[in-house]
Amino acid sequence: MPGSNLNIRTRIAAGCVALLATAGLPATAQLDNPWEGDGAEVSALLSVEPFVEFELLDPALLYLEIPPPGSTVPANGVRFLITGNASATVVAEPDAFIDVPGEGFLGRAVLETDSNEFVGYNLNLRFPRIGISGSPRQDASLPTFEVGPTTPSLTVDLALTGDQREGVIHMEAHQNWTEHGGVPLPGPYKGQLTITVTADSL
Repeated sequence: MPGSNLNIRTRIAAGCVALLATAGLPATAQLDNPWEGDGAEVSALLSVEPFVEFELLDPALLYLEIPPPGSTVPANGVRFLITGNASATVVAEPDAFIDVPGEGFLGRAVLETDSNEFVGYNLNLRFPRIGISGSPRQDASLPTFEVGPTTPSLTVDLALTGDQREGVIHMEAHQNWTEHGGVPLPGPYKGQLTITVTADSL
């Protein structure tokens, strides 16, 4: 059967590090060089803003067979690593959607040789709360009843596990997830999704 793949893009909202320095002198000081002589003072304020970094640990493609050999086939997951100094919130969203009867709005993959032939797919985004063995796992998927990113938004405090956390995203499809409810035409289907990572305030 033909394969399907999704390219992954990333969008990161991050902060920066700023160093501010000021020099102050008594009003009576008369110096040609304010950095020499008694009475010169220097104060520095280091402001560290929240930041995150995103890294794919697997090739940026999700694969599955269309039509799948079973009723529902999860793709091999793509692992990612998020590093930072704050809480990180993660969502994923397809670049286009398809309204599948009985299923709602799903991501849309397009037949490479025919731009009018589509198949739907769902997303499963997993991001552990703490990231150690036995810790609870958070799951998110497309809302289906409306167009939008995975829900709920998954948020973790990166400081709890050495300022980094590993997650995974899967793509799932059904052989009848089409606009007409039938099996899609054979051939390679392609789609694209965006993973958005936001650094929350410290």
